[in-house]
Order: sequence, then C-alpha cells, then structure tokens
Amino acid sequence: MIGELAAMQRETTASLLPALNEAMAAGLLICPGEQAVLQHELIRRAIAEALPPAVRLALNNDIDTLRNQRRANVPLTPELLLSQGVTIVKTPPVPASVPAVAQGSVSQRLTGRLVPALLLARSARTEPLTLGSTEELRTELTAILADAHAVAPGKADAAARNIVSLFADDERRVWGNARSILDSRTEADGDADAVTATTVISNLEWSAGNLTEGLRWGRQAVSRIGRSTPTMWRPYVRLALASKLSDLGQFDEAELLIRTAREEAERAGLTDHAAAILITRSRLLLQSSRLQEAQDAAQAGLSAAVEAGSSWVIPVGQAVLILVALRRGDLSSAADYVWRTRAVVGADSTVFPSIHFSWGECLVATAQLGPRRTAELLTTQYADLLTQRQLFVEEPGAAPWFVRLALAADDAPLAAAVVASVEALAAANTEHHSVCVSAAHARGLLERDAAALRRASREHLSPCSGALAEEDLGVLFSADEGRNGALAQGCLQAALHRFEQIGAKADADRVRDLLRDNSLPAAPIPAPAPARPPVDTPPGWDALTEAERAIAHLVGDGLTNRQIARRVSLSPHTVNYHLRVIFRKLDINSRVEVARYLAQGA
Repeated sequence: MIGELAAMQRETTASLLPALNEAMAAGLLICPGEQAVLQHELIRRAIAEALPPAVRLALNNDIDTLRNQRRANVPLTPELLLSQGVTIVKTPPVPASVPAVAQGSVSQRLTGRLVPALLLARSARTEPLTLGSTEELRTELTAILADAHAVAPGKADAAARNIVSLFADDERRVWGNARSILDSRTEADGDADAVTATTVISNLEWSAGNLTEGLRWGRQAVSRIGRSTPTMWRPYVRLALASKLSDLGQFDEAELLIRTAREEAERAGLTDHAAAILITRSRLLLQSSRLQEAQDAAQAGLSAAVEAGSSWVIPVGQAVLILVALRRGDLSSAADYVWRTRAVVGADSTVFPSIHFSWGECLVATAQLGPRRTAELLTTQYADLLTQRQLFVEEPGAAPWFVRLALAADDAPLAAAVVASVEALAAANTEHHSVCVSAAHARGLLERDAAALRRASREHLSPCSGALAEEDLGVLFSADEGRNGALAQGCLQAALHRFEQIGAKADADRVRDLLRDNSLPAAPIPAPAPARPPVDTPPGWDALTEAERAIAHLVGDGLTNRQIARRVSLSPHTVNYHLRVIFRKLDINSRVEVARYLAQGA
C-alpha cells in the first residue's frame, strides 16, 4: 500500500509523489487504487535480487510489523480485489487486548493459509520457506495437532515436522518426503501428516501428467479422512480431488465432492473454508461453460477470501473472472483482473503458483499484443505453460489454442512441438477421453485434417472447446470455397449457435464476422511446415540466440537449470525450454554433449 511505503520510510505520502510519478512514467510501476504494483515480474525479481538477503529479510520484517500494528490481515483493499458491485462483509477490527499472534502474525498466516494451499496446489512452491517461517510453522502445527487430538507433544511435533517437509522447493524432495511418511503407515491411517502426504503425492502425479495415478492417490486421500484427521483440513482434501475430476469432465462426481466439503465445513462451523469451496466450484462451472454461474461463484468466493484473509486462493478465482471476461469480449476487465492478481501474488508469500492465472494472463497478452508478439513471449515469459502438461489437462482448449496461435504467427515448429507434447500426454493417458480429444483437435489444426476436427467438435466434453473445433472446421472448409463453401457455412452457423448458447459473446462476434465476410479470418491457417528450422537458417552455433549461447556456456560449466535460472533471471521452466531448443539446433541430445560441443571450439 502507498501509505505503508510512506510509513516505512517515515515520510508523508505527498513526499513520495515525485518518485512514484517517475516510476510510473518509466513504465516500472502502476498504482491501481491505493496500491503500488510493479509492472512486471522481471522488474520485481531484478530489484529483489539486487538487495542483499539480510536487507530483504529486514524489509519483510518491517512490513509484517507495520501490518500487525495496523491490524491489517489482508494486504489489498476489498475494493481493489473485487469487481464493482460485489457486497463485502468486512471483518471487524481486532481488539487491542488480543495478543500479536492473533492479529495476523507469521504463525497465524502460515497455518491458516499454507497448509490448505499445499493441499490444493498442483505443484510444489517455487521458492522454499525461510528458516524462520519454517520453524514458526512447525511450532504452530505442533500446538494445533496436540490440541486437536490430545496426543503427546513428541508425536504432534513429529507429525508437524513431516508436514513442514512437504513445503520444499524441489518436487523430487517433496515426493521423497511424502513417500517416507507413508512407508510406515497403512492405507487406513488418517493422521494429519498421512492425509497431507497422500494428497501431495496425488497433486505431484497430476502435475507430471500421470492422471490415473493422480486420481488414485486423490481417492486414497479422501478415503483416509477419519477421526484423527484435523477437521479444519478435511474439506480441502475433497476439493483437491474434485478439481481433478472436473478437469477430466467428470462433473457429477466433482459436484458431489464439493457439496460434501461444503456440508462438512458448515457442520464444523468452518466459515473460513467458504472461499476455497466457492472458487473450486467456479472452476467446475467454467469448465462446463456455464459462464454466468462461474462468474457469480468466483465473485462470491473472492468476497469470502477477502473477509477471511485467504489471499492464497485469490489467483484461481481471479483466473476464472479473466477467462469469463475474455469469452464475453471484455478485455478491459480481464486485464484489470490480471493486475489485481499480480498485486496479491507480490504481496503475500503464502500464494502458490497458479497455472490457471498464468494461462489467463497469456490469453490477455495475446488479445493485447497479437499472435506474433505472444508467440515470441512463449519462449520467455510464458515458456512454463508449454512445459507443464497439467495445463493441457485442465484446459482442453489450450493445446489447440497454442497451435492456432503458432500457425497465425508463422511458427510451424512451435505448433509441431505443442502437438507432440499433447499427443505424448494422451498416449500416456488413453483412458482419459478429454485429453485424447484435445490432442486430436491440435493435430487436426496442424495437418488441416477435417476428420480430426469433426471428431473434436463432437466429442469435446467442454461445450466451449467443442464450439471452437466446429469453428476451426468451418475455417478449414472456407479455404476451398468452391468445393466446400456450403460445408463451411454450415459449420460456422453451428459454431455460432453453440457460442450463443454458452453466452460467449466474443467468440460469437468473431464467427458472425466470418459469416458476414464469407472469407477466411485475418490470420488464416497455413499449410503445415516441417518441425525443423528452414533450410536457410544457419546451422550449429550460429543458429543460437545470444540468450541460448549464454545458457549453453553455463550448461558447459556444469550448472543445473535452477542455478542457471538464477544467473540469467529466468524461471527453471524457461531455461528448460531454451535447453531443448539448443539441443535441437545443435543436433545433440544431452547436457554432456553441450559441454563436448563447447570444448571442441564452437
């Protein structure tokens, strides 16, 4: 908050105006409402990494102290977080007599937000907890577990240590820690650490694209819930499974789990759980293309999150609003939701990364910048979207969208890479129909295969994705108007009708324009090109960009992807993407070969 910035520097707000105006004029900062927000994550990271760790820690402590003094549990105002017109019940101020721990201390934030966030997260945290936060979390969990189950402090402390071990930044370590917790248990044990570890394994399997295993572990986690499972965490275990079922189009079973979680929370008087329950359901409603209901549930969930101080769940709710706004053609609101979510993520260390938000942000960027510029961003800012298979599961239209974007930007190799990735996911999950249909849709776009597009239009479980496949088929037939003009007209009319039924105004308007013009869209689908670079691209080392050469040298020095990421200010996912491009351009297959290539005098 701008007022907090002034207080930390012992200045008046007015005295900060020259610096704020300069930063905004330079494009580094925006000031929505009463908040100061850095324009880009790379800017925040560059500034943060320029500060010595001790200074960063001291600044964070100053912020915590300031907010505790002001009794502010939520870093953003409700008016900033939510769209206009949403009624918010504000939490009454905490009496001065209440100890500092109850006024939003690190312990309270960690136990109230981190554990639920871990249960619902699809991957591990991108950054480890600080040593101080880890110790506070363990201490607070020990007290909660001992109080809830009247167990000996030693046993409660052991369970707390087990749970804390699941917050590591390395997924392999998290997996190993979770398995070691379960090795000494039976499948019926419902202790806090056993249930948490089982849910975390389910999430990790899902993130890796092992969908059947993800569901199996998720169902096992739900079956473990018993008297020894902390009441406050039980609903989140059910919500985690419900989200996965919803991703696969199994909406009825998912709805039943969400209803059970809501009833369980109501019986226990867990009012703080309303936000996660509503936002989980909003995702289900969006995936089944019930746009208005999805928007209503997301807004209600965000209101509940503000009231309860559950900012960790806000990015998923805002992502639903972003996607609904885009379907309706409201780009201004979608972009506004992006800025609000960035502010939350930057202000609260308990927010886990959200693939849903990254996807929504990428769609907004495309609408603002166009396909060619966004295709370039896919190799830098959004490269993690291409390497996380879970996106192709959770968003059935994502793979076809990437292919459509890449072809519109004349980037056939990118389109071929996306198709290969989603087809590998489908081949490993043949029993899950939604993934296989998504792969067929992507392949149909790449190869201009009418049969594959027709199959996708019929079999997509998401009504919106089915309508998009129908539109793609109409565009394909439009390319040969002489022979297939009537077929094109019929497919586009069918797509328009489906979009109108859904309430997807932006999509309906686009198809209406196609029918009115009786021509191809502005960015026609070209014939597929080979996945290799064009013949005139210089081979070998000369084909690498400056960034790729820098990464190749760091690989040759023996650095890991994570170490390289810190050196070049990119995410490990982005480094991994660049490394695969380097392998292809140099016609090699391993990091060892990169080192050998450099040693031979590239």
